[in-house]
Amino acid sequence: MFIASCMATVLCLPMILLFRQRPTIFPSASAQEDALNSKKLSIVDLWKDIVELATNRNFRIVFFIFAIMNGSVICLGAIINFLLEGCGFNNVQISIMSATFVFVGLLSSMVFPILIEKFHWFRRSLRIIAVGACFATLFCLISV
Repeated sequence: MFIASCMATVLCLPMILLFRQRPTIFPSASAQEDALNSKKLSIVDLWKDIVELATNRNFRIVFFIFAIMNGSVICLGAIINFLLEGCGFNNVQISIMSATFVFVGLLSSMVFPILIEKFHWFRRSLRIIAVGACFATLFCLISV
């Protein structure tokens, strides 16, 4: 998994390093005409934006929390088969648990942004997720 992450990073570096203000070849003739006739051009300074993000305290906090959550999910997904096989579950049961894990993750990624946007539940959503994760962990430990 580490090798795959390194390969993805190496393959994405040219995209960051070779980023252009506007393409030399447009995807269609109408896009080229719109870009050439446009009086207002959007100015993108990628390096300035990256430095601004890196110095933003709120972005660093959100980035750190996301990295911890993403790493936890990836690690759990990598070792869940070995953990549950040792507890006496068969492959069908482990597959059902893994599919449920993925389904709940996808469903919550669609529902939570709507709730956060509609009701402004920024802290409450973090609390719900943290308490839900604690209960899920407790349930897994009790059921074993």
